[in-house]
Amino acid sequence: MHPVNQAIDALVANAINNQPRSQQKLIGPSEIGTACVRCLARKLAGVEKLPLNGVEDVAWLPAIGTAVHAMLEEFFNLDNEIRVSYDEKPRWLIEEKLDIGKIGDHEITGSCDLYDLETNTVIDHKIVGQTKLKDVPRKGPGDQYRIQAHLYGLGWALRGYEVNEVAVKFYPRNHVNLTAGYFWSEKYDETIALGALQRANEIYDSVVSHANLNEYLKTLETSADCFSCSEYPSLDELETHEDELFTQPTPYSRR
Repeated sequence: MHPVNQAIDALVANAINNQPRSQQKLIGPSEIGTACVRCLARKLAGVEKLPLNGVEDVAWLPAIGTAVHAMLEEFFNLDNEIRVSYDEKPRWLIEEKLDIGKIGDHEITGSCDLYDLETNTVIDHKIVGQTKLKDVPRKGPGDQYRIQAHLYGLGWALRGYEVNEVAVKFYPRNHVNLTAGYFWSEKYDETIALGALQRANEIYDSVVSHANLNEYLKTLETSADCFSCSEYPSLDELETHEDELFTQPTPYSRR
């Protein structure tokens, strides 16, 4: 490998692997609706993921999504500034941190991409590949994205805002223009958000009540399309202890 290429790869990998989103440990709205019950329990239990080993472990597709999110944030901020310059009111609330509810005694928060003040619509940006874009018109966004949108709706409602609809704007990751994108929306339903929080709390209660976390995790369902399962150590590598936040695993080594 060329030494300059090696230096570039190492710098980019280090930056991606150590950015705040990669280091986040407390569960957020994007994970609460996962179909993989085992990974949801892992997250609630504070199970640490396998250490990242440089370039080969870089989560490149999420990094693209993070970069596009930052670009979109600039676009919508600029639109607000232009509106204000014409003595109009801003239309968008952008990347607002919301209180979603509690899991156990722990406050769950999340940063919502967009709230449209003109239509009282909550919007989440997703940058996805062609397979997802083909599926969404026929199958909808999937439970995880749908629940995430309604959890953000709950966060806005708790802040005192009217929420008419929740939406997911799907942007094409691999297409030459925006025409392949898709906008999904439905009426906000508080019961969807509350039901997801109740499910998470029930799993959390089971996590903290089991003396042997490994054996409990083995009983839980996984999902065929879960990308997170491979990021965790073997269930046989963990032993648990208690700390002030969640049930945590003792340190492990990657084999």
